[in-house]
Amino acid sequence: MVLNTSKGIVLVDAAWDDILAKQLLDMIKKEFKKPVKWAIITHHKYDRIGGIQALLDQN
Repeated sequence: MVLNTSKGIVLVDAAWDDILAKQLLDMIKKEFKKPVKWAIITHHKYDRIGGIQALLDQN
């Protein structure tokens, strides 16, 4: 889930893996022209945390 707020983008969960997460981050940047400010991970299963490294790489 992607939430577009006045202070930036909130991303809920980090996708299945770093490749998908990177694609998602690129799409968000292109579509919203705002940075992802916060990421909320709902639980520790792989389908939610697989892309955390891609998020960390983009700060």
